[in-house]
Amino acid sequence: MKKSFSIVKFVKVFACVMIFMSLAVVGYGCKNKNILKKASKELSNYKIEATLCDDEKKLTGTEVIDYINASNDKLEYLCFNLYGTAFSSDAQILPYTTLNVNKCFPNGVSYGDMVVESVRVNGQNAKFEITGLDNNALMVYLGFELQAEERVEVEIQFVLQLANTTHRLGYFNNEINLGNWYPIVAVYENGSFDITPYYSTGDPFYSECANYEVTINFSESMSSSYTGNLVERVVSG
Repeated sequence: MKKSFSIVKFVKVFACVMIFMSLAVVGYGCKNKNILKKASKELSNYKIEATLCDDEKKLTGTEVIDYINASNDKLEYLCFNLYGTAFSSDAQILPYTTLNVNKCFPNGVSYGDMVVESVRVNGQNAKFEITGLDNNALMVYLGFELQAEERVEVEIQFVLQLANTTHRLGYFNNEINLGNWYPIVAVYENGSFDITPYYSTGDPFYSECANYEVTINFSESMSSSYTGNLVERVVSG
């Protein structure tokens, strides 16, 4: 049996510790809900559905991004950060230091990866390639020029293999951490997308605020932690 969770929030969210949602800082108080609602209309939208296989420690997902070009430039492609590739066996830039290898991998060094299986733009198959200093980014060619304030829909099917690690993206003992687990549009500024790799020290990357609707399917034997709004819980046989 599996449980299906859908979590919706009009702010940027990061998923970790199952679906533990950590909200990005947004400068609005409770009395300014109307301002927040209005601001959310000017953001990109993510709709993600994923299934977690506990036995294989693998997550299979589909995400649909309604992306708005908030810049003044014409965009012919979009770049997505793939933080899940940081744990691949051939990664050169690691999300941990040599000093904390044992702490990060108590059971020995383990590997994971993120694989993009398909990409569609406005419902049509799209050309894409894996790029970045360490194969840490996905470049999606739109096939046209996206004008300022225009929107485009991008659908990505991906598979995330988790490493056996205490890191915020991985599994250890009876805990699964899902931090930075899905492809996310890189920040566009100064004429380019920021596809900085997952360095081990400091705050190597950041993301834009967006609206999220997330559905996670997982075994009934598992439980979840989150801080987003739970809008539906379904148990199916």
